[in-house]
Amino acid sequence: HWADLLLLPTTYPLIWNQMRFMKTIELLILVSAYGVITFVSLSHPAFRPNAGFESGNFDHFIAYLLLGTLTSCFSVHGLQTRWLIFILPMYAGLMELGQLLVPGRQATVETFFASAIGAWIGLLVGKGVRRLARQYLVG
Repeated sequence: HWADLLLLPTTYPLIWNQMRFMKTIELLILVSAYGVITFVSLSHPAFRPNAGFESGNFDHFIAYLLLGTLTSCFSVHGLQTRWLIFILPMYAGLMELGQLLVPGRQATVETFFASAIGAWIGLLVGKGVRRLARQYLVG
C-alpha cells in the first residue's frame, strides 16, 4: 500500500523529499494568507482593497472562510480542529482590536462575529476537503 511507503523515509528518500517540499509550500501559502489578512486588517483604509460588497461583514466572512479552509487543509503538525475553533476567532479578535490603533479604522462586534463564523465554516469545509482527498488518494 502506498501509505506504508510514507512511514519509511530513509528507505524512500524521493517520496520523503517530495512530502517535505509540499509541506513547505503549504506552510508558505498559510503564512502568506495570514500575512494578507493581517495587512488588510491593520492598514489604513486608503491602502485597503475594496472588495465591492455593500457590507464589510461579508468581506470579513469571506476572508476568514478562506483562511479557515486553508488552515484546516494545511494544518501544521497535526494541529487539531478542536484547537483551531478557538485559535482562529482569537486571531480575528486580535485583528479587530488592532484596528482600534489604526486611524480611520473601527472595530465592531458584528465584524468579529462575521469573521468567527466564516472561520468556523471554513474549518468544516477544509476538513471535508481533507477527508475527500484522503479517500481519493488512499482508497
